[in-house]
Amino acid sequence: MRKKLAKALVFSAVIILVCVLNARSQQSQSQPGGANLTFPATVVSGAAGGIPYFSSSTQLSATSLNFSALTDSATVTWAIASVPFANADLTFTVHSGSRTLNITNPVNGGNYVLWLKQDGTGGEGLTLGTGCTWKVVNSGAGAITPSTGANAIDVLSFTYDGTNCYATFGKTYS
Repeated sequence: MRKKLAKALVFSAVIILVCVLNARSQQSQSQPGGANLTFPATVVSGAAGGIPYFSSSTQLSATSLNFSALTDSATVTWAIASVPFANADLTFTVHSGSRTLNITNPVNGGNYVLWLKQDGTGGEGLTLGTGCTWKVVNSGAGAITPSTGANAIDVLSFTYDGTNCYATFGKTYS
């Protein structure tokens, strides 16, 4: 057990050293959210406060996993921005009964979480719209029914496979 742990630690140290040495030898590029290191092969990407992930790009980049606020309206568009992990929250404030959620630019293999909250009035609905073919666990057939009580909180999480969004929907968190 100790030998395996020691080997893993040495391997991690070698990867970090190679990244640092390579960054010194190549010109760095900049992206929103943090510093980047150029690396000639598949790299592990991540940032302070973020979760490391594997990228097919040749750049070590930063990704934030903070919840971004979506604007409530008849059609809500979540611009995922081509990242493999993203979180957003949507508080229902427009009292129209229901709205449609469309997503743009999810990444094949990406995992996404949407926190849904009714305001003090409640009673609002959400239809899963465009951006993928929605498949919801437990025979959801691409549909969800949010909790409608005042201040109710639900969570929609999904994985994208390039075509389909495989979703789970948790209701009535308290």
